[in-house]
Amino acid sequence: MAYEGLVPFQKEEMRRKLSIQKLKQIVSSWIKKGAWNHQLPKY
Repeated sequence: MAYEGLVPFQKEEMRRKLSIQKLKQIVSSWIKKGAWNHQLPKY
């Protein structure tokens, strides 16, 4: 966004970062559950 001359508001930036963090947690737990269901190693 900075390359396009757009500067996001601080609230929007914080909201975006929190949303991405929550999505990462959801995906991570989903992957771990799938691995556990298939009895795959943790790492």
